[in-house]
Amino acid sequence: MAAFSKESYQLWGCFLKYGLIIQGPRFSIGSGPNNAQSKNGFDTLETVKENIRRFKNKVEMVVLSSWHESGFKGSNMGSEAVLLESRLPIGFDYLNQKKQFFSLFVGASYISCNSDCTHIVKIRTDQLLPEEFIDWLDSFFAAEAPNTKKIICSEMLCDQAFYVGDFVFAGPIEQVFSFTNNVLQYDGRRIALNNSVDYVLKHVVRLDEQVAKAFRGNSLLRNELFFMFKQTAFLGLWQDVSRNYFSVLPEELYKKIIWRGRPMSDVFSNNLNYFIFHKELQTLERMINKRKILFTNKANVFTIILRTFNDLKRYVKARFEFYTNSK
Repeated sequence: MAAFSKESYQLWGCFLKYGLIIQGPRFSIGSGPNNAQSKNGFDTLETVKENIRRFKNKVEMVVLSSWHESGFKGSNMGSEAVLLESRLPIGFDYLNQKKQFFSLFVGASYISCNSDCTHIVKIRTDQLLPEEFIDWLDSFFAAEAPNTKKIICSEMLCDQAFYVGDFVFAGPIEQVFSFTNNVLQYDGRRIALNNSVDYVLKHVVRLDEQVAKAFRGNSLLRNELFFMFKQTAFLGLWQDVSRNYFSVLPEELYKKIIWRGRPMSDVFSNNLNYFIFHKELQTLERMINKRKILFTNKANVFTIILRTFNDLKRYVKARFEFYTNSK
């Protein structure tokens, strides 16, 4: 990264203009560690309204990007947010990846055409972000070169290469468009079973020669075999390139996110040791030491194989259910 004076940072910070995309459904169910308690799903309306209240004066525009007949119409949000309801993508959409990136693209396109925003910030309808979230983004992007390619995500995992969490996306508007376009051009075809690894690979293979060479051909089977049996090598490659294209939230900010009524510090109380946050990403020595601790046990080899098997089982089950229900 180029060296800038403190005065340059402050000047660049003055020109940061955010477009906030609140993305997702009115009723959120989930398929992970914090599923909705009600069979009808978690009603996100109050969470959406509170996010708007917290951030409307810190961003240039707020867009609520959802789906046709989402249930948000008539929700009395006034002129503080623009509601965009898109048609659902056609075809098999594993873990809603096409839905997510298409609605992100729609929201970013609206902001690009109707404002002079420099950056896009994407959050979820079912998550309440802490009030200092935008202030931290200000400090991060003010310290980066204006042409940075970095996109802020929620977290990384120290035991899984090319993984970044999608609770939050934030970056320069042209980089967000690059990210969405690189993912959407696959039209749902997988090059990795894990959803978070899949969309990262689809993006980074277009940006980085080392990664493109390692994953030439974009074969799902080949990539999964490599992840299983060359995990250490791919963790090393990811360590080399990750900080060029992504960054992550600070741990203290991440823990304050409220997801379907529960703080992240509660949802992931037993998993935080496996996460990489901003300070660890900046200090590679801490990141490497954390990884060494986790990989001293030979049982981790079995864990990697078991994780791949579970990812495969989940993927096959989802495809089977989609095609069965489509008949």
